[in-house]
Amino acid sequence: MNFSHKTAIHRNKPSSTVRMIENLGYIKNQVFDFGCGTGKDVNYLKSKGFTVECWDPFYFKENELSNFKSNSFQTILCTYVLNVIHKNERIDAIKNIKKLLHKEGVVFFTVRTTQDILDKAKNNSWKKNLDGWITQKKTFQKGFTSEELESLIRDNGFRNVKTVSKNPLIVQASETE
Repeated sequence: MNFSHKTAIHRNKPSSTVRMIENLGYIKNQVFDFGCGTGKDVNYLKSKGFTVECWDPFYFKENELSNFKSNSFQTILCTYVLNVIHKNERIDAIKNIKKLLHKEGVVFFTVRTTQDILDKAKNNSWKKNLDGWITQKKTFQKGFTSEELESLIRDNGFRNVKTVSKNPLIVQASETE
């Protein structure tokens, strides 16, 4: 059974990822929040005047991914999603994101770092599972290095890939050079 929905953070303000990339001027209209959790970033971006769509397999499952038009989003956020799903699901997520992204669009992947996950696993008696850990809440967590995340994204079709923040670990990717 998949308990990834238990990893959604219930916040009163937008994520540090959204605040950071907004301050850097990276967010363009036609935003898609892939794995949006409870939708806090969606609501924040809408309040700032952006056109935002979202999908989450638990909180917004009525928004089927297949209902969204290919190549239609200029900015896609994938915030703390890839680190809570297994390898095959990660690959599927990246491919779905690539399909939704406009040819001149940009996606931001945010994940927990390897060191963060190792520290939490050690301090909380998490159990090793495949390439990650099972937490006490029965959720899956995997940490990434910037090189590992960049490689995963590049291997799944993105050409222009770079780390824009080490903590939180944020990788920016696009199809164009």
